[in-house]
Amino acid sequence: MKSIYSGAKQQLSSCMQHDGDDTPPVILVANNDYNHHQQENHYHHQQQQHNGGYQAPAAHNHQARHSRSPQHTVLTDHNNSPHNNNNNNVNNNFITAVTTPITGTSTYETLQRPFKHDRRRGQWSATADFYFACTSHAFGSIIFSEVPVYAMIFGGVFFLPMYLIAIFLYAIPIFIIQTFLGQFSTSGLVSAFRVAPLFKGIGYSILLLNLISLAYYGIVAAVPLIYAANSVHTVIPWMSCDNAWNTPNCSTHSTYDADEIALDPHATVEFFRYIILTDDNTPHDYVISWPVLCGVVGVWLLTLGILLKRVSFIGKFFRCICVIMFAIFLAIFLHLICYIRLDWNTFTDYFKPTLQSSFSGMLGGLRTAIFMSTWLLGPGWGNVLTLASHNRFHRDSEKLTYWVSGTHVLLAFMAMICGRIAFDHFEDHVGFLHFHFDEEHYMQFLYLCFAYLFGSFTTLPNFWCFLFFGMIFLAELSAIIIQMMSVLTALFDEFEQLRTKKSR
Repeated sequence: MKSIYSGAKQQLSSCMQHDGDDTPPVILVANNDYNHHQQENHYHHQQQQHNGGYQAPAAHNHQARHSRSPQHTVLTDHNNSPHNNNNNNVNNNFITAVTTPITGTSTYETLQRPFKHDRRRGQWSATADFYFACTSHAFGSIIFSEVPVYAMIFGGVFFLPMYLIAIFLYAIPIFIIQTFLGQFSTSGLVSAFRVAPLFKGIGYSILLLNLISLAYYGIVAAVPLIYAANSVHTVIPWMSCDNAWNTPNCSTHSTYDADEIALDPHATVEFFRYIILTDDNTPHDYVISWPVLCGVVGVWLLTLGILLKRVSFIGKFFRCICVIMFAIFLAIFLHLICYIRLDWNTFTDYFKPTLQSSFSGMLGGLRTAIFMSTWLLGPGWGNVLTLASHNRFHRDSEKLTYWVSGTHVLLAFMAMICGRIAFDHFEDHVGFLHFHFDEEHYMQFLYLCFAYLFGSFTTLPNFWCFLFFGMIFLAELSAIIIQMMSVLTALFDEFEQLRTKKSR
């Protein structure tokens, strides 16, 4: 038994040396028939020495097992013989270690199928590119529509604590897990689970969800593009009733009587209805919105042109547009603060729930605060994993996680104040929001309140409208690019035959 232990220890040391020299791994198997054959040869060898001479053993049909080759190494125990068979019963329990090299595999995978790393997948050209890529979508429409509505109107001061708790409890941990998994595996959202093929179904499910969301996400990016394009006109279309889509009852009033039950539709409302085609007076059930269709085509052409570039170029693109959006948002925020002359009393009033008697509304705001923290993980699913897979292996991703989280919290806080300013301005001059729009549409707050707010400025209204909606368009375009990167990276990493179709 001591010799068996010594042999196993020697084999373990050999495996460790092979692992340090990048030598293929070994597989240990038991072979009792071979052990029995070795015992017989050892017994005949001792008998020949006892008779006073040595003779070469006769040829047999198992010579291949005795041949020394670089692919098979045999360790046997020669201390046991048939003479001590009665003392211990270990003749058929010898351990045979067969070393079989396995070529073409990586350490992060199972031994089912060799995985070939895509050497052309690329890396970020700078450390900050991952930060800018994870922050570029934070300026999207959801932070100016859902967050202000639920935070200021229903949640008030109760929204921020729940939002911060949700950020620290599960948004940041999930972000860190996805970052570590993507950076360690250097693979997309399907191949990252190759260490446990059973969980590859998670990757395929995420891939399917991203494909489904991309089917309509182009519309989300097309609407701010339409508003930005129309803001360059001399007369802003949603501030005038002289357009082809306006009704005879169109109004551009800036004051109203709060006791009136019904108000004429404002030009801002009619423009929004024209864009999204929610007017029930159309004779057809399904009508194509040509402005939206042209906007979607333009969005996808821009996305295609950017995705044909290398990852290093895409990282520089995220870096540039994120800096531009930071500058635009900071300028808009400071301009709004100066426009309303914000004081401390007004600031504290912004954190009081508008519907103070609605307990269900406050609960809705609290629930929304929990779900809004998932916006930290980006649009779609698994995008943080994909973006982290382009990091360098030894990059400090944990520090970047805290920077991204802090940026999202700061932007959400600033967006809540801007949203409350836009909401109060709309209801002070146009009317109650729910009186002017009957349909349930999550973009109505953004494209009614903010459009009227910037359009009613006495100085440079076209300029501020273009900046604001251009910023939202860049954010939504970044979200589409990130989702498409997740889809394409997952396909190229998992299916090697598709890599030949990849753009150089």
